[in-house]
Amino acid sequence: MNERAAPLVELRDVHKSYVSGARPLHVLKGINLAVERGEILSIVGPSGAGKSTLLHVMGALDRPDAGSVRLEGEDLFALGENARARIRNRSIGFVFQFYHLLPEFTALENVLMPAMVYGAGPFRDRGEAAARAAELLSMVGIEGRMAHKPSELSGGEQQRVAVARALVNGPRLVLADEPSGNLDTGASAELLALILDLNARSGQTFVIVTHEEEIARRAHRRVRIRDGALE
Repeated sequence: MNERAAPLVELRDVHKSYVSGARPLHVLKGINLAVERGEILSIVGPSGAGKSTLLHVMGALDRPDAGSVRLEGEDLFALGENARARIRNRSIGFVFQFYHLLPEFTALENVLMPAMVYGAGPFRDRGEAAARAAELLSMVGIEGRMAHKPSELSGGEQQRVAVARALVNGPRLVLADEPSGNLDTGASAELLALILDLNARSGQTFVIVTHEEEIARRAHRRVRIRDGALE
């Protein structure tokens, strides 16, 4: 009998605090969480509960005070900063509420950015990376807007560019922090449809922090965080 595959990412007894005035603010309090390969996991909870901090620790953007974060069994915070940065760039994609597109670059150039951080990323050269970026922009439905700069795109189009950028290096894991928070109802529905389609087509793993009930409901699994702990 085959053993069950190990989780794609696993957090074990993760704690995280920040200094707030004279006292530390304990944001994450012993989080244990496993994310399976090909899963869409939603993280919900009230404002200030620790949702974004949990996502940042999971993506190796913030170091936990205690506990471990493992991606495919590798402890990310046992690595040096350079090695961790390479894994973050190659293996984890990020989608944020405010897009964070570079205004002076076109949609195509924005999607290319993660591939250029370490030479050509996982690609042989810039041409191969550009072809993949164009393919992703077509996949997310804005093939006719590749030469447009962010100021020439709607909010929904900018978020689609951000999703394509998150996918360009073929990450194992995509982390999305309130990705529909700046979108109207129609664009939010389109973003959800895009996430579901990408997951169905390629088995892409998503972890999504959201206040949107429809996104949380359509995820494969939902976890709730309150006062820094999972309920």
